[in-house]
Parts: sequence; structure tokens; C-alpha cells
Amino acid sequence: MKSSLEKLILVFGILFTFIFSISAETVLLQEGGSYRGKVITQNQKTLTIQTKHGKHVISKKEILKVIYKDVSEEEEEKVRNAEIQRLEEEKLTKQRSLELKNNKRKKKDLEEKEKRRKKINQLHPHLLHLKNSRKFPELEHLQDL
Repeated sequence: MKSSLEKLILVFGILFTFIFSISAETVLLQEGGSYRGKVITQNQKTLTIQTKHGKHVISKKEILKVIYKDVSEEEEEKVRNAEIQRLEEEKLTKQRSLELKNNKRKKKDLEEKEKRRKKINQLHPHLLHLKNSRKFPELEHLQDL
């Protein structure tokens, strides 16, 4: 009787391990390391994975990538390196885009400033005449133009 129970437990243990390994996922962490197991729940902020050591709740800010299959350590490293490279390229693209946008804004500001300067230069003789008539003391600074 005891040996039948032991065999049954052993069969279920092997079956559970086999099923668990077939549906395994790999969660790569930002700071290195990973979890292997079954993703059981996730929301906008966290992911819960069931591993052979228990449940782990992981903040999505800590996760580099979730691979929805079991991978070897070599494959894991390739995926990790590719993901890090993709994120760095994405960051550079955003930075370049922001720099381009800032440069366009600066150019536009300079063009507007130049337009105002030209307009003031065109009006300058008329404004000097008004200033000299002493009706507009606020135009005193026009001497410098």
C-alpha cells in the first residue's frame, strides 16, 4: 500500500514538473537575473509569477522583458542584449527628436526676433520724431537703436 502511494506521488510529481516546464515563461529583470515559471496575473504595475520556489510579485519597472517560453541561459543572454540595445537605440532616437524640436524652436524664436528688429528699424525714424516731440517720454530708450 505504501509503495503504491509513493509511486502515485512520484508520477504526479513528474507529471506536474513536466507540465510546469512546458508552460514556463522567463521574466528578465532590468538589473540582471531572471525568474522562470508561469505568469499567473499581471496589471499595469506588477506581474505575478509562480516559480518552483513560490509566488513572486514583480514591479513592471524592474522588468526588462517577459519571454513567453522557457529559454536556455544562452538564449536568455541574447534576448537580454538585444532588448538592452533596442532600448538604448529608442532612447537615442527620442533624444535626437527632442534636440531637433528644440533646434527648430530656437530657429523660429530667432526668426521672430529678427522680424521684430526689422520692424522696429523701419519704424525707428517715426518713433524718434514722436520722442523728440516730448509727447511720449516712454520712448526715451530709442536713442540706443
